[in-house]
Amino acid sequence: MREEWNGFDKYIPRGDSWPKRVWDWSIPLPYRQGILLRDMIWLGGQVPSEPFSNTRARMLPGDLVGQTRMTMSYIEDIMRGFNRTPADLKLMVCYFTCADGEATTRLFLDTSGRLYRRCALPPTTLVAKPQMHSVENTVEIWGVAQA
Repeated sequence: MREEWNGFDKYIPRGDSWPKRVWDWSIPLPYRQGILLRDMIWLGGQVPSEPFSNTRARMLPGDLVGQTRMTMSYIEDIMRGFNRTPADLKLMVCYFTCADGEATTRLFLDTSGRLYRRCALPPTTLVAKPQMHSVENTVEIWGVAQA
């Protein structure tokens, strides 16, 4: 992202958060796990990949509750790098495997909501899918926060 300033195209300073525990892509990519741009924090899509690695291995294969908890813990780690918590998120977009319709949706919301401790979920878009990237993966969450 860039801006025009005094007639010139200028780079916008940014910060990032990528704790060592949070997974990495298996191929070189220019993306970041969390990026601060002006007064907004943008979280890349978090999935329950193996911590400290770039193997693409999914942890807790097929376990929606376990994978949701793990994914939310990554979000918590990334937000901590900006001196923020998941409670500071202003928007979440959650993709999840939904085989049982309303029952699965309620399970996902109950799990992610419990992880918020003492505050309500931010505005959340739920995208129920018959299958995610693979049968082992059941969830991906990204979000936006104000810094």
